[in-house]
Amino acid sequence: ATRRIRRIPGRQGTPILAMTANAFGEDRDACFKAGMDDFLSKPIPPDVLYGTVLHWLNQPTSDRADGGAGPAAKLGPEGSSADAGSRQPQGRDRRTSTDIAED
Repeated sequence: ATRRIRRIPGRQGTPILAMTANAFGEDRDACFKAGMDDFLSKPIPPDVLYGTVLHWLNQPTSDRADGGAGPAAKLGPEGSSADAGSRQPQGRDRRTSTDIAED
């Protein structure tokens, strides 16, 4: 799908972020080889998700088309979003989720 999106006139710079449960290096490599801009592995802590999305929303279109890795992709295996997520409490009540969404 990424390659097809990149071929659409005017859509070469559309940010494409991988969000997957596959956290191995070869999975990351395959996503970038396909033309994705960033890679997030589940579970994704809200601050990492929001920061990554904001990063790509704030990039000029010309910077997106190079397929360069964004902030989440620069996290190494020990600093991956999966590792960060494993340290986060998994159970959240509705109020906590609402507070996160409002921030």
